[in-house]
Amino acid sequence: MTRPPHRRSSWFLGFFVAGAAFVFAAHAFAAATGAHVLPSNLVGCWSRRAPALSVGTAAGVWSIAIKKSGTLVAFTPGTSCGANGDFTGALSVNANKLTIGRLPVCPTKGTYSWKVSGRSLTLHRLVDTCPARVGLFSGIWKKK
Repeated sequence: MTRPPHRRSSWFLGFFVAGAAFVFAAHAFAAATGAHVLPSNLVGCWSRRAPALSVGTAAGVWSIAIKKSGTLVAFTPGTSCGANGDFTGALSVNANKLTIGRLPVCPTKGTYSWKVSGRSLTLHRLVDTCPARVGLFSGIWKKK
């Protein structure tokens, strides 16, 4: 027994609407949670000697762990990746631009150019009004 034509079209329409709603919800969830996938050459544990920061942190070797999901974990001098991090943030990449999200001492985002060459990551400030973030992140990081 076949269904009347109007029932087949309403079934298809319902299926289409449900599928579209699922795709929209998944996209909205990824945007809301900051779910990003970073380039694999950016992922890892990096370190660099940073100057004294405007928030009272002495000069020293900082480490950062960058995860494929876009999470950044920063480690103060004297600690390293794998220890308890000092703070976390969100990263996103669009071509050669890296955006570092808000941090505990930086209420705005900062945008940097980035380049990985061998085991070196170079970050240059493009737009960032937070002196502490600029002091910490601008420069050459070495992969551990």
